[in-house]
Amino acid sequence: MPHHDTTFGKAVPVLASLDMPRTLAFYRDVLGFQTHSFEDASYGIATRGAVEIHFWRCGDRVIAENTSCYIHVADIESLHAELTTTVADLLPVRRTPWGMAELYVHDPDGNLIKFGQAFDANDSPATPAASSTWSKRSPNGSRPRRACAGRNSESASVPRPAASPTRV
Repeated sequence: MPHHDTTFGKAVPVLASLDMPRTLAFYRDVLGFQTHSFEDASYGIATRGAVEIHFWRCGDRVIAENTSCYIHVADIESLHAELTTTVADLLPVRRTPWGMAELYVHDPDGNLIKFGQAFDANDSPATPAASSTWSKRSPNGSRPRRACAGRNSESASVPRPAASPTRV
């Protein structure tokens, strides 16, 4: 295998938006991001801290409903408390078998936004320095596996926003 010296930067998800102004308003007003719209609302960017999410205008809701984005956070309980004031029907933080405390939010387009923080063996969130799931290994040395069955199994129990009428 050839050796590559190229260093990668961070990955940035590009999610589908059925209505760019509505999408960006949700990320700004509900999730606390700063937002920017470009090219006659055909492309948008939302940023909060080191997190950056891009959006492209899409006419197919099925694409968004089968897309998710995972955001690591330093304090999942504080984020949950913050979002309870802006997200209707927000479910409690969920502890997963793969060592993450997570909460889930669907945006108005149907994209599943997953927020997560690693937790330690005492069932409390870990410090940010220890939050990498890649460093967690089971007793036999393997990394934890995550179940995948098409759509995320968690998304079935997360309240979805009502579909808005399509503009003509």
